[in-house]
Amino acid sequence: MAIETELKLRLPPSKNAAFRRLMASRVDAGSPPESERLLSIYYDTPELTLAQHDMGLRLRRVGERWVQTLKLAEQAGAGLHQRPELEAVVDGPVLALDQIADRKIRRFLTQDSIAPALVPLFTTDIKRTRWVLQDKDGNLLEVCLDQGHICGQDQTLKLNEVEIELKQGKVQAVFELALALANTLPLIPDPQSKAERGYALYQGPPSLAPSKALLPTLNRKLTPDAVFRLVVQETLRHLQANVPGILDHNDMECIHQARVALRRLRSAQKAFASLAPDEAWHVITAKVQWLATLLGEVRDLDVFLEETLPGIEAAFAEDVDFAPLKAAMSKRREHFRREVHAAFASPRYATLLIHLLAWLNRPRVLSTTKSTKLNDFVHYSLAQRWRAVDHLGRDWQRLNPEQRHDLRKRAKKLRYTAEFFAPLYKRKPVQRYLAHLQALQQVLGDMNDGIAAQALLTHFVQEDQTLAAVAGRVAGWLAHASQQAELQLARALKRLERTPTFW
Repeated sequence: MAIETELKLRLPPSKNAAFRRLMASRVDAGSPPESERLLSIYYDTPELTLAQHDMGLRLRRVGERWVQTLKLAEQAGAGLHQRPELEAVVDGPVLALDQIADRKIRRFLTQDSIAPALVPLFTTDIKRTRWVLQDKDGNLLEVCLDQGHICGQDQTLKLNEVEIELKQGKVQAVFELALALANTLPLIPDPQSKAERGYALYQGPPSLAPSKALLPTLNRKLTPDAVFRLVVQETLRHLQANVPGILDHNDMECIHQARVALRRLRSAQKAFASLAPDEAWHVITAKVQWLATLLGEVRDLDVFLEETLPGIEAAFAEDVDFAPLKAAMSKRREHFRREVHAAFASPRYATLLIHLLAWLNRPRVLSTTKSTKLNDFVHYSLAQRWRAVDHLGRDWQRLNPEQRHDLRKRAKKLRYTAEFFAPLYKRKPVQRYLAHLQALQQVLGDMNDGIAAQALLTHFVQEDQTLAAVAGRVAGWLAHASQQAELQLARALKRLERTPTFW
């Protein structure tokens, strides 16, 4: 059974000519690209039985031939697609399930409840331009520019993407080529295959709802390094899932969740810092910090305009005109929203994703640290995070604003690390501990929102002195709220200190 390995990258149609020129510069003059039209018909039952079993079934016309392909469960994700596949040449656009080589799969598909119910769900019609490259190490790569559309349920979705498929050699060659191309053009890894987008079209308009972090599926037989990979893969999914909501309608919760994904990624790197050092993380960390800073600018303004200021406005009724302040802040928010949109379409973001995918799929070399038992590793990591919180929390009344900010960050890192390893422990003790930890984090977060709001006010008053009066009213309100939060902080710290750790 062959395994297809390919990286899918979105490319703006306006960059197609530049991409063709770039590819022409990388191949021999005697090897012009080949072009062909590919028409594919995807089949499933109306209840999507095959999709529920991680299968994809299609007929594809290639020239005068028809090829039946069955693709099985995805093995990679986040942009790199690795799936076992079974192919057979068939007579015309008619399924031939009896030609599926795997006996168990053939028996499953030819059941009376499945085979007669298989119907065309959607089609893809693309023009493919193909280049074949061989690098200095002998790795053979096929690069395709696909232009076309997906049709289903009386809807059409345009396609414009690049595929880099490994034909022979090591998977790292795929990422090396992708990085070389993405440094010039905005080639963004796409977590969805054509089939996945077709299924989404069949099921109706895609949801742009914010996506929260999910707990990884863990067991105690895994190595710390394997857990690290699963955690990083989930943070990557978490980030990518929220980008459409940001680009399509500036959803403030999507902004927040994307920022959380980056924070979880940084926390994961620190939680697993005792593993052998990895030079790749130096590049990744710098890019994560850049993107997190941009998202943070928008998030602070979102919180102030949508959550903090409305409550203050209601308290002052009509005594204060907040319109000039809101207008100035809204203008600044629009500026940073444009910066965020540009960032998600930039080579810098593209190369961040490719670096992460390359790290996730790199060959692993077993070291003494990586062979440490998972139980010991987890206990050490969580205990270290807890000691960092406890050290500052015991003396919280003497902390200056910078130290309280540090306490908030330490509590957040403890929470993320606890969530990473939560599936290894009994649910109730974990939930009880996390509930008290989240309560502490909420109080510290509210206090930090006030500090961020004060900083915003200072910035706007420096730019426009006419805002000084209204900013002073808001600052007074925030100072009062900060005093109330301090009372809650004492209670939250005490509750957490009395809660037994679950590890």
